[in-house]
Amino acid sequence: MVTVTEQQQQLRRARATSRLVDDFAARLTDRDRYLCRMLYEHRCLTVHQIAALAFDSLNAAQHRLLVLHDHRILGRFRPFRPTGSAPYHYVLDQGGAAVVAAERGEDTDELAWRRDKALGIAHSQRLGHLVATNGFFTTLAAHARHSRDGSRLAAWWSERRCAEGFSYARPDGYGEWHTPDGDTVRLFLECDMGTEPHDRLAAKLNDYAKLAASTRDKPDLDTGSTPLLFWFHSSLREAAFHTRLSHAAVPVATASTPAQPAGPVWRPLGRPINHRVPLAGIAAHAAVVARGRDDFGNPVGAADWHAECRRERAAATAVDPTWPPPATY
Repeated sequence: MVTVTEQQQQLRRARATSRLVDDFAARLTDRDRYLCRMLYEHRCLTVHQIAALAFDSLNAAQHRLLVLHDHRILGRFRPFRPTGSAPYHYVLDQGGAAVVAAERGEDTDELAWRRDKALGIAHSQRLGHLVATNGFFTTLAAHARHSRDGSRLAAWWSERRCAEGFSYARPDGYGEWHTPDGDTVRLFLECDMGTEPHDRLAAKLNDYAKLAASTRDKPDLDTGSTPLLFWFHSSLREAAFHTRLSHAAVPVATASTPAQPAGPVWRPLGRPINHRVPLAGIAAHAAVVARGRDDFGNPVGAADWHAECRRERAAATAVDPTWPPPATY
């Protein structure tokens, strides 16, 4: 039971935080607000991932993040490591939640956010998986920022948003990559940490086949031509996957860390180990597989309007991961 004294202490802390945020609000930059949105969407980012997203150097990121932490816009922690020290991991704090709520025209209480839950990720067994998944997308975003070749990570959905937007399958992330040639590669990501048996990975392909069937014949929604990318934690794990599987009803390609995901590192399913294509080249392979997916005997039905509605609702509040914002915005 919470005593009166404890309630008073909680109220004082809340008021102190509110005053601290109010005093600092006028000094929040557009980039600060962008980081709040990204952390609300993706829960936890390391200092290196934040630097890759929005700063020109790690040192600049560290200095600004310290200020945001001191003013309770962001929280941070360092996971335990048996040797060495982990980088700071950042989450949204009460002030950052207030920023996001204000932008959405809501009260903080209406957000799907709680401070204890935000910091609780520090002790979650899924922290490593979340950080690895976010690392994939932040590496893509950094490549686009620094290459200046016209590429862009135009969309990046969290696992939570994917669950809201798609039926049947549960990808770890969804993205849209704009290539230098002006093409768009939509992708589903499965980040493999080596904890699931290969039979479970194979079973996921059936889930994606069902998703593809539910969105068939919808040009802006059709997931049958959306490649499923497996991002393995080791090359041995990746090789074992190809040994067990040679084809699928949806386009599949694999790579293993620490490769640059935009580069020629993707091995389409059924291709030899030395056949690697860049992310921009995945689209052509995906189109070939999509045309032949019925040959594998998977059920194909009419487009499901429920699936369309789900995706539209999820997309309506998605965070644009681009920093700085495109000039057309």
